[in-house]
Amino acid sequence: MIAGIDAFTLVIIGLFITAAAYFIASAMHGVMGPDGFGTIPNMVILLTGGFLATYLMEVLRIPLRDPTGQAVTAITGGFCALALLATLKAVASRLGY
Repeated sequence: MIAGIDAFTLVIIGLFITAAAYFIASAMHGVMGPDGFGTIPNMVILLTGGFLATYLMEVLRIPLRDPTGQAVTAITGGFCALALLATLKAVASRLGY
């Protein structure tokens, strides 16, 4: 899918995704409070989780032909990564680490 996009469009889409991740991370920072990581680390976790989920779908050869399926995969992967790391941080802090 990305092979047919010119460089300018790819950069604009990347900037849009990064800006959207920042606003979502800011909201999640307010929701999670002390169990969160802060706005910028939340953004990095959301972006990394989204890219890892999309990459995992490619490795497992699960077809994601339409942009809606790709977006759902990336958003779900980002939130799952953030939820997993926040849960691990909360459990570790309550155990005294």
